[in-house]
Amino acid sequence: MKINIAGDFFINDTIKAPLELIKNIIPIFEKADFNIVNLESPVTSADKTNKILKVGPHLNGHPDTFN
Repeated sequence: MKINIAGDFFINDTIKAPLELIKNIIPIFEKADFNIVNLESPVTSADKTNKILKVGPHLNGHPDTFN
């Protein structure tokens, strides 16, 4: 059994990863029986105007990105 574990995973349609990076990672995930990642953002279509005070960026993964 092959399991991949990755951290700080974030998907958003506004961040463009280099194509070579994506080409190298996808086959690794496809060959595994299980992939476990630490999703670094909520997946929501909620408005970003109601933000909490914090240090660092406000990450938000929109549900349409995952379709």
